[in-house]
Amino acid sequence: YRRGLQVDPNHPILNYNLARCYEAANSYPEAVRCYNAALKTRPGWTDAIHDFSGLLVKCQQTKAAQDLVEQSIKLHPMNTDLLYILGNIYLHQFDYSNASRTLKKADSIKSNDVKILSALAEALEKGAKTDEALEKVLEAMDVDPDNKEVRKQYAHTLLSARSEEHTSELQS
Repeated sequence: YRRGLQVDPNHPILNYNLARCYEAANSYPEAVRCYNAALKTRPGWTDAIHDFSGLLVKCQQTKAAQDLVEQSIKLHPMNTDLLYILGNIYLHQFDYSNASRTLKKADSIKSNDVKILSALAEALEKGAKTDEALEKVLEAMDVDPDNKEVRKQYAHTLLSARSEEHTSELQS
């Protein structure tokens, strides 16, 4: 990749692939530099934004990840992949209301997407809206009934809902 970049230092795919190599080698500053170069010449590239924001979250730079994705959403406001990424960043920031709002928007654009429904259910559950979370998990199960992760999430959400019921019964 480095040889290719000697010929064309602005080649987005070469910079992206080199960034992924640096990230795999835990050379995060070099990975950041290459992701930035890739996105400079190809702004709004969802795969690069996804991987770069994931690296930023891993490096505990969630605000930088949020800014990166929000700028891309300004270019592509109906892109459900970007909305999904931003929703997950909000989840990492424990901002469950913004996570729910963002993931609901993604769900309204692209319904019946298991990953969006699952993330939305997580945001709703963590935001103490277990009934809504249960609805979204059930929707995800209808879409992909064999998905083991969704089944686990359903069981977890169901237990949370019952725990909430039990707690409110004890308080009565």
